[in-house]
Amino acid sequence: MMSLTCETGAPDGRPFLVQQEGRPGPAMKPALYICFGMAKSGSTLAFELTSAILQAGGVPQPRLGDGAVAPGARINFRQAITNAHLRQMLHEADLLGARPLAIKTHGGVWGDMERAARDGRITGQVVVRDPRDIACSMLDAGREGRAWGMRDGVPITSYEQAMAHVRGQLAHVANWRRILPDAPVIGYEDLAFRTRDSAALIARQLGFDVDLDAAIALATSRFTQFNKGIAHRWRHEMPAEDAARYAEEFADFIREHDLAPPNA
Repeated sequence: MMSLTCETGAPDGRPFLVQQEGRPGPAMKPALYICFGMAKSGSTLAFELTSAILQAGGVPQPRLGDGAVAPGARINFRQAITNAHLRQMLHEADLLGARPLAIKTHGGVWGDMERAARDGRITGQVVVRDPRDIACSMLDAGREGRAWGMRDGVPITSYEQAMAHVRGQLAHVANWRRILPDAPVIGYEDLAFRTRDSAALIARQLGFDVDLDAAIALATSRFTQFNKGIAHRWRHEMPAEDAARYAEEFADFIREHDLAPPNA
């Protein structure tokens, strides 16, 4: 298992991770690890797995202050990360010296995020789900009056209404993949039903050889946001006409990310 220590030695005085004598490991890590996910894609589980793997690898994951993450949030989460949020996140990460700190977001790429990626200050992952399942989740939320299923205070009640929001989600995916070309892309079905494979992928990217079963146990013990847990739920819930429209509209995305059911 890797063991890393923090020292101050970068030209600008920022702390960075150095490997201990006789221990394998990277000499430096980005300050932030962005866990971007489409809404209702299993991104909270991906974040918790990432956080647990980092902790198992010797990188503490303290909650940042409310100026960086959402006030009242239990985890390091921001729906959308503005320039001000990003500056505060990087500042606090530098002061803490723990690298990288996992941050969950559903928002797109804004402002200085691209430069931070170019400068090696951030890395991350991209979590995706079939657009048809995302739309089913939106209608669930609309029926229950939750914010995710509302637009301008009015519940979303049709797949036609949901389609515009789904397009926006796909645009976010494209932008995160553009600025983080080496980020692993993890599908909902892999997270939900092949969790160990997803954890192994994240651990390889981070460069940590940790006890994956222990990391998964820690992640799931504090995981509190559950989807219905049904693979390709749109097949049972979405009318055939709407399913056909979504399949045509988002064919490239579904094919590129291998999101179609195995026997589709």
